[in-house]
Amino acid sequence: MNDARREPEEPGADLSRMSVEHIIAGLCSKNAEERAQAAEYAIVIEDELLLDSLVMALSDPEETVRALAVYAISNYKKSEIIVSLTALLQDTSGWVCESAVHALAIINWVEAKPFIMGALNDSRLRVRAEAINCLARFGDSNDITMLARIACQAQDTIERKIVIHALAERDDRAVDDYMHTLVERADLTAIAAAFSYFLRHLNVIPTHLLTQALSAEEPSPMAYEMAKGFARSAVDELVSAASEYMNEHPVDVANIPPHVEELAMHMRSRMKS
Repeated sequence: MNDARREPEEPGADLSRMSVEHIIAGLCSKNAEERAQAAEYAIVIEDELLLDSLVMALSDPEETVRALAVYAISNYKKSEIIVSLTALLQDTSGWVCESAVHALAIINWVEAKPFIMGALNDSRLRVRAEAINCLARFGDSNDITMLARIACQAQDTIERKIVIHALAERDDRAVDDYMHTLVERADLTAIAAAFSYFLRHLNVIPTHLLTQALSAEEPSPMAYEMAKGFARSAVDELVSAASEYMNEHPVDVANIPPHVEELAMHMRSRMKS
């Protein structure tokens, strides 16, 4: 069986011909592809008669079957499922473990939270990222503050960006100070991600930090990325600051990346309108 990750798909017309009994039989098949297909059908056919078979499928030798079974079992908000799912947090497959983190969060956040906190220390970035997203989505203000601290302390720029974008989904003023700290660190990845947060909450954009960020002597992708966000913000002050920066720091058109050239055109058209 191919180990490549596949996302669950809508079974479409075949769904009308698939009964609960067929799914149970499929999950018990000796053929791995048939077991995976049955687990995929179980995602959209919710029936508690499937629950025992899905729990058994969580220990299937094929990662695709295990991962699809996790997707399916997350439909059932039953605390007794949590024990089976927590065992998957040690799964060798990052896909399975990531799916288990998400399922735990939506089934019972209170019981699952300690395990999701533990997943923040997983060696796999995709698993940590899912734990971060779940904490940002379901956590309280203390959790949000903790994530903001992680963003400030993270050595991995990708992980820092994941945290900041997850926090941007929350309207929580508790993280504003941390966002200021990220901008002041002069870490380009952190600055760009932090400004995404500020742009989402326009009432807290720090004007003095805008001036600081656009005062670099050389043009940078970060500055253009910020300008792109400013152009979308519909705030005249931000559009003007970004346009002035680009006018004062012209770049070699022959070597300009396509996304930067597109942004420059967008900025010029915005200023003419």
